[in-house]
Amino acid sequence: MAVFQSIDGASYREVSEDPDFLTPPLVVCAKQNTWSRSARRKKASIPVQTSDVDSLEAQTPALRCVFGCKMEGTEQQTLVLEANWIQGRDRPLFESFWSHVCRKLEGRLQDSELGKATIIEDSERLWISAMVDVL
Repeated sequence: MAVFQSIDGASYREVSEDPDFLTPPLVVCAKQNTWSRSARRKKASIPVQTSDVDSLEAQTPALRCVFGCKMEGTEQQTLVLEANWIQGRDRPLFESFWSHVCRKLEGRLQDSELGKATIIEDSERLWISAMVDVL
């Protein structure tokens, strides 16, 4: 959850428990792209008006997806983060968000005891191979 808390403009909530996942899945929403380099540069160069914040709150999310974690592998030693895109019209926006979340997680893993974990990313899944007792 800390990864989503660190993304400006992203909100999340737990959904009902799913037996396929280790923890309750999270529905994550973003009103607009705030995570890309160009969005961050634009934000830094233009002062935010109070009316801009109010209008942003009223917007329909540009992106909504569900994130869930589960263990896979013959010895259950691979943690898999799955993302399912459930709302939005811009697939590249979802892919950009997914890539940003993966980079954030990879950075946190490298700073932790799991720094030597094997990390593989594709369009909707992130595999993190490590010993279960370390996770």
